[in-house]
This record gives sequence, C-alpha cells and structure tokens, in this order.
Amino acid sequence: MQTVVISGGTSGIGLATADIFLKNGWNTVLIGRDTEKGMQVKQQLGETYSPTQVAFIQADISKSSEVEHAKQITLNKFKTVDAIINN
Repeated sequence: MQTVVISGGTSGIGLATADIFLKNGWNTVLIGRDTEKGMQVKQQLGETYSPTQVAFIQADISKSSEVEHAKQITLNKFKTVDAIINN
C-alpha cells in the first residue's frame, strides 16, 4: 500500500486531498500543529475508512527537527513514503 504525507492535512484543501488519497486506498499521514484538531480529524477519517490507514503527527514543518521526527514516525508506522503534499 502506498503512503502519502500531507502538511496542513487537517482542514481545507489538505483535508480534501487526504480524503481523495484514502478513497484510493493510500495510507495517509496528516501533519499539523493543532494536536486536538488533528486527533479529531484522524478519528473521523478512521471511522470512514480504516483507522490503520490514517495517522496524525503534530509538527511545525518550518522546524527541521520536527520534520525529521515526523519522518521517523511515518517510516516506523508505514515503512515508506510515496508522495508528499506540501499544503
């Protein structure tokens, strides 16, 4: 299964993009700064699709250390990154 990472994936265009990828069977990692909102969106998408297909990682992508941390979490969970959407 392919994996996409979407920054700003918890609302607007990022969330709509996540929905499209999930509909097409991709694992989807949502990156955002608001943990509460991110976990809420992750739960909602997990109820619509498979909870094992969706992950939320709290990170500020303007900070390289947080990007590296998000990368490690993603690779530990899904083993690969096939696409990145910088939203």
